[in-house]
Amino acid sequence: MSLRLFLFFTLINILFSSCQQNERNGKLSKKNNNPSKSISSESDNHYIIDILDMSDSSIVILKDKGFIISNNLGRTWIKSNLKVSWQQITVDQTHTLWGITSITKQGNRQLMIGSSIDSGISWKITFLNSIFSGGERIISKTKQPLELLTEDYKVYRLVGEDLNTDWKYIKKIPESLDQLKYDINPFQINDSDDSNLMLIKKNITGADTLLHLEGLHNIENAILSRDTIYFAGSGTMVDNVYTDAYFSFVDVKNKHYKKISLPGRYASIKLGIDNRVWVYTGEHVFLKKPDGLQKIY
Repeated sequence: MSLRLFLFFTLINILFSSCQQNERNGKLSKKNNNPSKSISSESDNHYIIDILDMSDSSIVILKDKGFIISNNLGRTWIKSNLKVSWQQITVDQTHTLWGITSITKQGNRQLMIGSSIDSGISWKITFLNSIFSGGERIISKTKQPLELLTEDYKVYRLVGEDLNTDWKYIKKIPESLDQLKYDINPFQINDSDDSNLMLIKKNITGADTLLHLEGLHNIENAILSRDTIYFAGSGTMVDNVYTDAYFSFVDVKNKHYKKISLPGRYASIKLGIDNRVWVYTGEHVFLKKPDGLQKIY
């Protein structure tokens, strides 16, 4: 075979292989024509900042760069390619997913809010120019009407479809944001001395000390579910080394508690649907079970 003929058949083979590859790629793109892609739970290590359970099996993990969704309680995950980094997310009573973040436009801070009716695949973005300054936060519970807390502690509820006008003033919260992290009424935490934390119950005549929370420190937040108070806390510096974060739960009736160490320096908790208790660190998400914590991510 001459060199010219050999080169001719080699070129034909390359072109044929390229066409087959393009055809396969075309078929794949048709199957994956939404702005998300499948990932494994270990392949994306951006910092976790929030979690939301939309149903018994559907979970959204909000990260510092985007978010991921699982529709089978963490067995597989889908990563959103949305270029917006939400600071908070929630889902309301109509199953609409909401996200908020603060942006700066022409030197002015604004609140940007997004809504999604397809579990985060596509979003409608609105820049609010009314009563909000950009420093707001979501305080509504899962599956409840969207409510935002302003920087001067006023609560507004969305009551219509126009995001710039349909907000109803609900109340003013006198507590600071630091006090709002303890959602355990009628109980309180005396945290004036971090080395001697006490659980207190308010009553008509004053308050009773129920339990000294020995070993707890740097509490990030606390929630009450039925007769149990759950805590999450950050690590602390001991001999120039940070201790692990932790998760703790207090049996109010029996006045005792258990503490579980968690990987990493930071931990937080969130109450989900059906009183499910979620625990998350910077890299992992756990679900509280009767016998301990189940790792979901």
